[in-house]
Amino acid sequence: METGEFWTLERGFWLEGEEHYRKRLNSRALMIFPSPVGILSGDDTIIAALQAAPRWASVDFFDQALEAHDCATTLAYRATARREGEAGYHALCSSTYVDTGDGWKLALHQQTPIG
Repeated sequence: METGEFWTLERGFWLEGEEHYRKRLNSRALMIFPSPVGILSGDDTIIAALQAAPRWASVDFFDQALEAHDCATTLAYRATARREGEAGYHALCSSTYVDTGDGWKLALHQQTPIG
């Protein structure tokens, strides 16, 4: 997969909904968010949490880095995201995608708030 396609996938996890997650999330994925959410494990748990949370209206990526290997690719970046009517959210993020043989899927996502 081309480098730009990974960033498009990543943006989709911020801005798109359940269909994107079902298509591109590894079944044993881990997501690590700030408190009170914490660690989410497995696609069913992650999608249930997604359904209960408001979606982001916009996100911008800065200081982007990508490390690609044959079967895994990691993205690292600084994000600024906004929800309608709320102040901006700033975080350092990383995501690792794995080639499952059925396409590239998100296996790990982590956010560390900054500000």
